Amino acid sequence: MKKALIIGASGLLGSVFAKQMEGVYRVWGTYKDNIAYGNPPLTWGYSHLDIINYREVADLFNHVQPDVVIHCAGIANVDKCEANSKLAWNTHEVGTENVSQWCREANSKLVYISTDSVFDGTVGNYHELSETHPINIYGASKLRGEKVTPWAKDYLVIRTAFFDRLAKWVIENLKGNKEISMFRDVYASPIFAVDLVDIILKMCDKNLIGTYHVGGKGSWSKYEFGVYLAKALNLNPFLIKRIMVKTLKERVPRPKNLSLDCGKVERDLGIKVPTLQEGLKRFKEGYEQNKTR
Repeated sequence: MKKALIIGASGLLGSVFAKQMEGVYRVWGTYKDNIAYGNPPLTWGYSHLDIINYREVADLFNHVQPDVVIHCAGIANVDKCEANSKLAWNTHEVGTENVSQWCREANSKLVYISTDSVFDGTVGNYHELSETHPINIYGASKLRGEKVTPWAKDYLVIRTAFFDRLAKWVIENLKGNKEISMFRDVYASPIFAVDLVDIILKMCDKNLIGTYHVGGKGSWSKYEFGVYLAKALNLNPFLIKRIMVKTLKERVPRPKNLSLDCGKVERDLGIKVPTLQEGLKRFKEGYEQNKTR
């Protein structure tokens, strides 16, 4: 059985990878600051790792000798990246370089989870050859992480945006009968994390290499997403108020249209990426199953 190392297995996406890969791979997972999503059901191992620390990375690779490395570790909080740029650069660039170099040493396939925020959001429908132009530290540091992944030789860079965190925030507020505001002029191509992981694992099985956009079909504003989600879960969509991003005085610039063209992965895998409605249907099924446990 092949061995997989999931860096950042304690996070939301990493925990999904752990659940999907366990039993197919021997899985070793890592965490850094917390284990917020609990100890994933890993029969092989679960340990602390600071990817900025070269020696820690080296020791773990020598111990695990993975065939596949899923690199989910990062700082997803845009404001935190802007406030502590040194930590963001070190985590996303230096840490990824450490991981990439040891993937080369161990002859491991590297899957680096990047972001749609490597673009400036001025036009949308970005494909893999579109010019990157991040407008905040988060996007810029994640892009630098992309630049060092080729050290691994056998690598995948996945630009994406999964909707699970936003969905849970919307649900918690609407179930509490609280009004929320969502942007009607900020667009993306969101995908359910389970669907994202399924596609990435198919890419690994087919041994694809390079940079890919993996999102949901089409372009949706955050407001539209919230309304669809509310209706899917029989919550009150009228609690969601439309606002424009330009009306807010935000300290950190945020791109407005990060919709992705996912045609390349569709062609190379012979699949269709899920629509928002399909993703929300599967999200609802998982959400309701968790409620009954």
